[in-house]
Amino acid sequence: MSQDEEKVFDTINDMDLKEAKNALLTILTSSNNWQHRNKAADFLLKYKRIEGIDKLKNAYTKENHPQTKIKIMELLLKYFKNDGAIFLKTRYDSEIDWKVRKSIIELVGKSDLKDSTDFLIQALEDKDLESKKTATILLSKTSNIPNSALEPLFEQLKIRDLEVYNIIINLISKIGKQGNQQEIIEYAKDENLNIRKAIPEILGKMNNDAAIPALIEMLKDDNFIIRKNSVKALGNLNASESIENMIEMLQDPHIEVRENTIKALGKIGSDIAIKPLIELLKEEESVIRKNTVKALAKIFKTQKSLKMIYDILKKRDILARRGAVKLLGLIGNPEANKKLIRLLNSNDTKIRRLAFNAIIRIARENKVVDESIIIALNAKEWQIRKNVARIFNKIEDERTIEPLFHLLGDSKSAVRRAATETLSKFNPLKVTEIAKQFLTDDDWRLRRSAVRLLIKIGTDDALNSLVSCLNDDDVYIKSWAIKGLSKLKNVSNVEPFIDLLKAEDPKLRMSAAKALGEIGAKQAIKSLTEHLGDDNWEVRKEIENALTRIDPNWMQNL
Repeated sequence: MSQDEEKVFDTINDMDLKEAKNALLTILTSSNNWQHRNKAADFLLKYKRIEGIDKLKNAYTKENHPQTKIKIMELLLKYFKNDGAIFLKTRYDSEIDWKVRKSIIELVGKSDLKDSTDFLIQALEDKDLESKKTATILLSKTSNIPNSALEPLFEQLKIRDLEVYNIIINLISKIGKQGNQQEIIEYAKDENLNIRKAIPEILGKMNNDAAIPALIEMLKDDNFIIRKNSVKALGNLNASESIENMIEMLQDPHIEVRENTIKALGKIGSDIAIKPLIELLKEEESVIRKNTVKALAKIFKTQKSLKMIYDILKKRDILARRGAVKLLGLIGNPEANKKLIRLLNSNDTKIRRLAFNAIIRIARENKVVDESIIIALNAKEWQIRKNVARIFNKIEDERTIEPLFHLLGDSKSAVRRAATETLSKFNPLKVTEIAKQFLTDDDWRLRRSAVRLLIKIGTDDALNSLVSCLNDDDVYIKSWAIKGLSKLKNVSNVEPFIDLLKAEDPKLRMSAAKALGEIGAKQAIKSLTEHLGDDNWEVRKEIENALTRIDPNWMQNL
């Protein structure tokens, strides 16, 4: 028989279609070789249609190999969808192999989900965990779930399988929304801790105020997870009547409970919570302070006055003051800018940084730069001038170009550098034209800053304008101008650089040599070699480097 079956497989493509199907069905129902039965099922799955559901049922009933059984299931559901699903549901209870039961659940659920709710609920009680999970996942895709699913779903919660935990929570919540709230609330008294932990989550998702009294009661539970889940649920339900109870939870010994209470109070947004939350800005635990700031920001978004926050800025507690600065940034009210600008001069580095970020955040959120920030470029305090200049590096506003240019002559170098850095980010054509005007200014600070700015802009137009600086009396300006000009791709006249090889200051001679090397000026080789005897060894070294860059074989020409 085995040889005949092999022959069938070898000649199947040459057979008449009906004859081929019958031959394969015969092998599937009567072969003693499970691998042949398996192979026959594979061939049958390739056809568009086959006849004989009874033969398939018979084959399934007689089959003892799990792999082949699963393939027969696929045949039944592919060619006889409704009748096949009905048949497999009747066979589910009698199956010993968990893989077969799991496949029945999976295949029937996918092909006949609409009419399989009761079957899937039955499968929730399967002894095999994987089969339970499969039934749970499929059940979550159905539209209406009857109350009969509650008990097996709660039984699964006892196991607390994280893979399907959230699905079960959502399923039970769905049943609760259909009018079974009280029955679910009763499970809060269950002996199983996993079930009691899950009840607040379920009640929070049901979105029904009837659950609020039960949740308030659960705030007293000995288990911190139940308390934590209860405050989260009350926040989700926006339970304003629970505010007093929740404020008490801010003193809970467990940090996770306090953290989630703060978040919940922020969601509810009651004014009553403001004072107790402000007290938490002093907390040592950073996670508490962080969540408190976020919660207060949500509440203050609807407040007309920020006075309570301004009052915190006057307090001694540094943690509370830092929290208040962050809070002002999150609220996003431009009214806070004047206070924040003053904080840019704070003795505390972190407060300065927080104020800096808060001003930027407010400007971006409101999509406009407050006039008070532009005015602050002229502040008496250099720290404020510097930080405001840096702020405009992040939020460009062309109204600041003129006042930023005034800062190029500031008495503080940090302010000048900040203004230079910011101006270099603006329209290069516009800024270059203005910067050129300062190259001949009497104030050395302005001239130096203008040179730095033009080098930072780095366009050919900006760099070419530095030629006039090669004759400046300021050695730094000369040196920077040389470095800037060396960045040009095409320098037609290198005579000014060659002339500077004779400068008195060795720094200028070094800069000139380096520039000639970077430019790659072959016409300067002769002049460079003439200065190899410079009395400064650093200059000689720079000349040798320049010659090597221009022509690695320059020594052969000596």
